[in-house]
Amino acid sequence: MSLETACAPKTTTATFVPAQDSEQVRLHGGRKQVFAADFETAVSANPYIQFKFRAEESGQVVLSWTDDDGSTIVGQDSITVI
Repeated sequence: MSLETACAPKTTTATFVPAQDSEQVRLHGGRKQVFAADFETAVSANPYIQFKFRAEESGQVVLSWTDDDGSTIVGQDSITVI
């Protein structure tokens, strides 16, 4: 999925693509939320997000983001603390 501006015309239909921007990003490590960001309209259409966290125990890491159209995308993976 890519973020597009409201001014980007579709070349095949000559119609405009509505804006699709991320509103929220959340990262959960284990049972705790370790990162959260709420974006406003002045944020870049393709923001770069970087953060660090220290895992205290092995388990699932879940990253989710919600777009302004209400759709939510979730990715998850397991980590092992040695």
